[in-house]
Amino acid sequence: MLDVILPPLTHLTKLSIVGSNSFSSGCLYLRSLEGLQACGQLKNLDISYADVTSLRPLSSCRHLSCLNIDSCAALSSLSPLTACVELEHLSMRGCDKMMSVAPLRACTRLEVLYMDSFKKKAPPALEALKAAMPKLRVDHNSPFPWR
Repeated sequence: MLDVILPPLTHLTKLSIVGSNSFSSGCLYLRSLEGLQACGQLKNLDISYADVTSLRPLSSCRHLSCLNIDSCAALSSLSPLTACVELEHLSMRGCDKMMSVAPLRACTRLEVLYMDSFKKKAPPALEALKAAMPKLRVDHNSPFPWR
C-alpha cells in the first residue's frame, strides 16, 4: 500500500473517495479519515464503500451538510457527527454494524436520512429522532443527492 500525505486542504469543500462495490470489503485503500479534521470548510463528503472504522475526524467538519457513508460496513457509530450541526443529508445504506441513530439528534438541520441498514427492525432511537425533527424524512429507495 502506498501512503500519500497531502498538505492541509483547509479550503476544500467537496471530496469524493468512492470505493467499488465489486470488492467484498469495500474501498481497500481508504481505511482512515485522519487528516480531514483540517478540512474545516468541507461541505460535501462521499466515502461510500470505504473500509473506515471511525468518523472521528469529521467532528471538526462543522460545515458538513451532505455525507454519504453507504456500504461503509465497518462503521458502528455516528457519535462524531454530533458536531456536524449543519448536516442536512446523510446516506448510510449498507452500514450493517451501525448501532444507533441517536447521535443524529444533535444534527438539527438534518432533512433526509437514507438508510436500509436496519431491515429487520427499526434502529434504536429512530422514532425519537423523527419526533424531535418533524421535517426529517427517512428514505429507503431514493438516490442520494450529491451536490
